[in-house]
Amino acid sequence: MKKALSIFLSLVMLLTMSAGLNITARAEQSVKSSFDEATGTLTFTGKGTVSASSYDYGNIGDKIRKVIVNVGIDEIQSYAFSKADKLQSVIIYDQTCQISAQGILPIGKDDVTFYGFDKSKTQEWALNHKYPFKYIYTITFLKRDNSVSKIIYALDGETAQEISAKAPNFSFAAYPYTGGDMNNAHYAPVWKPSISAATSDKQYKEHPKLRMCTGIQKITKEPTCAETGVLSTVCSICGRTLETKELAKTDNHVFDNNEEFCLVCHKAKNPNYTTTTTTTSAPTTQAAQPPATSSTQPTTKPTAAKASKPTKNAKKVSGNWVDSKYKKASISKLSKGKKAITVKWKKVSTIKGYQIQLATDKKFKKNKKTVTISKQKTTKTTVKKLKAKKKYYVRIRTYKNVKYQGKTIKVYSSWSKVKTIKTK
Repeated sequence: MKKALSIFLSLVMLLTMSAGLNITARAEQSVKSSFDEATGTLTFTGKGTVSASSYDYGNIGDKIRKVIVNVGIDEIQSYAFSKADKLQSVIIYDQTCQISAQGILPIGKDDVTFYGFDKSKTQEWALNHKYPFKYIYTITFLKRDNSVSKIIYALDGETAQEISAKAPNFSFAAYPYTGGDMNNAHYAPVWKPSISAATSDKQYKEHPKLRMCTGIQKITKEPTCAETGVLSTVCSICGRTLETKELAKTDNHVFDNNEEFCLVCHKAKNPNYTTTTTTTSAPTTQAAQPPATSSTQPTTKPTAAKASKPTKNAKKVSGNWVDSKYKKASISKLSKGKKAITVKWKKVSTIKGYQIQLATDKKFKKNKKTVTISKQKTTKTTVKKLKAKKKYYVRIRTYKNVKYQGKTIKVYSSWSKVKTIKTK
């Protein structure tokens, strides 16, 4: 009996020790998870191994967009995120964290970007399994007097604003200092670390006269009817190009010297094109007339030929008839508006109307706009839908309606002096 009792007690002690060991092992596995539903971010902290049982995968699996694995997590087990079919990125801050060779993602999902340090297990695994990989950088924030510093992690592609937000105790806009005289240094609003510097620290310094790049827009390549243009946003301080956008082709065609087709795209047909061929009418047969009975009767005059020009001094200029003797108009005032320009001029008598032309170049070929005013008494018009903050060249001329070859055509005066103004 005593022997049996002794054996029983030994078994109890053994079970108790085993349970204790099991409890200890579980205590070491202190992995905690938290989920931000607004951003779809699942974060793991603590120490140990992450598996599918480390979080409520049944309820949040299809909501996960980002996974963050902090320092201390040493392993991610097989198919840990197999339910996360909308997962976009996995950020692993522990350089030695092992990832299951069998895979941790839904079967067939290969578009997830992995973030890790240079020469980390994450980098090795991602490259071996042909997943997109980006670097994590160590960034040191430093006060001017070097009295306070803070080390944070930055992800490849993060903006300076996003990086500085990770150091909220630094009450200044933290932008990378590139060296030289700090009073004259420029700070870029976007910083992308080079891959070659993946393991080296970047230092950010506080400066009371911190200046950020201020973007201004300018057309670096004018669009034409044949090619698209380029609109660039350039820093007004350092001249760095911050952004570029494509400008659509224009409808402004060039027809010089009565050319039939556009000189740039060679496709658009000149609406004012006129042929230079002349036609001669066949002589008409007339009945014989009796001889005149008196020398006092008038003789039959020959029919006058059609005029070769609508007016005596008219000449063809860029497909239009221009009479240099016509009275010209002159611009009295230009007023700028938001993408608009108001033109005022002096009234001219003995003419039919006016034509106003605006362009962004002296030759009146770029971003050209033409407005025709058909009333002689009108002395003001506003041209809208122009380019913002652009310098425009403006000119005006008069015109008359003239009968020519059976049609009513416009004959213009010479252009006025050109004036310039910049839109708002």
